[in-house]
Amino acid sequence: MKKNIFDENAIDQQPADRREKRETEYSKDESGEIKKYVNDVKKMFPAELNHIEPDMIDYLFFSKPTSSRKASIRSVKGILTAYNKTKSYIIEVHKETWDTAAEEERYYITKHELLHIHEEGFIEGADGCKKLVPHDLIDFKSLVNECGVYQENIFKVFKLDEEK
Repeated sequence: MKKNIFDENAIDQQPADRREKRETEYSKDESGEIKKYVNDVKKMFPAELNHIEPDMIDYLFFSKPTSSRKASIRSVKGILTAYNKTKSYIIEVHKETWDTAAEEERYYITKHELLHIHEEGFIEGADGCKKLVPHDLIDFKSLVNECGVYQENIFKVFKLDEEK
């Protein structure tokens, strides 16, 4: 028997876990962990990411039980400038995904977000200032070429030195 979605008691008939959606919680990356990955990825791919200025990016974790997003990036424009006058971009990373990801996957996520930053993204007054670059495929073509369609080469691309 189907539930009548217009029944005023229908919400009470749903399981408690569906009624109580936990709000997304945000926290600054006080440890500097995300920024460390940004600096590392910039060094790994200097030709592609030379324009990146890690100090001009704010780093946040967001937390909720599940998320279809591993991370996202936004430019600091409009109302966001009232909260953050010194940064050009904000990278938000899903804490639960980050905590369970292999180091190579963290590098992949980081590079993916950095590829969204326009080459002129940090140049005040430039046409590309604070602009975001959309995907050129479902993901970025360069990442797909390097890591494979199913990220099968991710461990080869982000091979880590033993010294790190």
